[in-house]
Amino acid sequence: MTDREKIAARIRALLAKTVENGCTEDEAISAAAKAAEMLATYNLTVDEVEMRASPFARHTEYHEDAVGERLSRIAAAISELTGATYWVSPIGVLPRSIDFFGFDHEVAVAKYLLAICARAMRQANERLEQQFALLVAAARRRKILPFLDGMADRLAGRIRDQIPPKVTGNGLVVLRN
Repeated sequence: MTDREKIAARIRALLAKTVENGCTEDEAISAAAKAAEMLATYNLTVDEVEMRASPFARHTEYHEDAVGERLSRIAAAISELTGATYWVSPIGVLPRSIDFFGFDHEVAVAKYLLAICARAMRQANERLEQQFALLVAAARRRKILPFLDGMADRLAGRIRDQIPPKVTGNGLVVLRN
């Protein structure tokens, strides 16, 4: 447990001291004041303190189609955006599994984004299958797979574009020439 997590646990304990939980009014007020002081001292927010209390979660999805083979690129981008860690089964292993690990809220967002991207890719795949229905299966596959590769790369790129830039420098702003 890191120092920040220990501080967050202490703040949660102070915030739990309420009249409803059996403390006197003076104890509750002093606990709230100490919690506010610690929040300011360690530059934390109540939301961050509560998030650090949330348990870790894991989500696993299995995919057996051509779309599932390409979702690993998107999972990598989603992992960078949400902060969740991901793992993908090796190429050639069917069904292809994608796992997300992390805080509960990170995994929930990662699961949602992956579902949106998988649905979009599957819909595009179905449209192309109908469009090339008269072609032999091998020719149809040669036309559809590059499109799915490009779509996966584009979706991953758009997700990476949503990642906020890292702050560099010391934060000084020039006001005059």
